[in-house]
Amino acid sequence: MGRFIVRRLIQAALSLFGVLTIVFFVVRLTGNPVRLLVPQNASAADIARLTHQLGLDRPLLDQYGTFLVNILHGNLGYSYVQSQPALGIVLGRFPNTVELAISALCFSLVFAIPIGFLTAYFRGKWIERLLMPVVALGQSMPAFWSGILLVLVFAVHWRILPSSGQGGIKALILPSITLGMITLASIARISRVSFLEQLNKDYVRTARTKGASTARVMVVHVFRNALLPVITMVGLEAANLLGGAVITEEIFAWPGIGQLTVQSVQSSDFPVVEAVVLVASAVYILTNLSVDLLYGIIDPRVRIKRVGSR
Repeated sequence: MGRFIVRRLIQAALSLFGVLTIVFFVVRLTGNPVRLLVPQNASAADIARLTHQLGLDRPLLDQYGTFLVNILHGNLGYSYVQSQPALGIVLGRFPNTVELAISALCFSLVFAIPIGFLTAYFRGKWIERLLMPVVALGQSMPAFWSGILLVLVFAVHWRILPSSGQGGIKALILPSITLGMITLASIARISRVSFLEQLNKDYVRTARTKGASTARVMVVHVFRNALLPVITMVGLEAANLLGGAVITEEIFAWPGIGQLTVQSVQSSDFPVVEAVVLVASAVYILTNLSVDLLYGIIDPRVRIKRVGSR
C-alpha cells in the first residue's frame, strides 16, 4: 500500500506539472492584459512601463522558467487586477465553492442511491418506468437551463427563495439543486447497474433460500458489495463539482472559484487563472487518490490484487 501511495503521488505531481504548463501557455494566447489594466487614454510609454513591471516583455520561455521556480517556492504571483497574492485570492473563494459542492453532492446522494435501488429492485415495474425518465431528464438538462427555470419558478413566480447571492440556507438551495441535478442522474444510473449486478448473483439467491430476510440480504450483502462502483462515481463527481461549478456560480452570483475564473479570464488575470487551475487540479487528483485508498478499506481483495500485481 505504501508503494502504491508513493506511485500515485508521483503521478499526481506530474499531472499537476502538465496541467499548469498547458494553462501557462494557453492563457497567454488571449493577448496582452496590460491594455485592460490601463486607462483608455494611456500613452504608449505608460503601457510599456506596466508591461515591463509585470515581466510580460520578457521572452515566453524566460517567463515560463520563472513561473516554475515560483511554484516550487509556493509563489503564484500577484493578481494584475487586485494586486494581492493570486493563491490567497483563490483560497479565499475556495470555501464558498466547497460549501456549494458539498450541498449539491448531499442533495444528489439523498435521492440518487434510493432511486438506483428502487429501479433495480422493481425492475420492469411502474416504479422504474416512473423514475428512469426523471433521471434521464436530469442528466440531459444543462445547468444554465435548469438554473434559470428554478429561478423563474421559485424566485420570480413564487418568491420563496432568493435568486442570487450568498447568505443562509435559503440562498444555497437553488444553486445546490442546479449543480446536483446531473450528478444525481449519474450516481443513480451507476447505482442501479451495481444493484442489479448484485441482485442477480448466486449468493443472494442462496441467502434467500436459507431463509434470510430481504432486508438482511440487502443491508448485509448487497449494499456493501454494490458500493465500490458507486464510491468511484461519487469521488469523481465530487471532484467535478468543485471544478465545474462555473456556470452555476455565474447564474446565482455565488462568490466561489467558478465565478472568479470567469472574471479572471475576462480580465486576462494570468496569475489568478493559474492559481485556480492549480487548486482545482490538486483537489481532483487528491480526490481520486482518496477513492483508491477507500477501495482497499471496503474490499481488501482490491488492495491484495494491487500489491500482487507489482
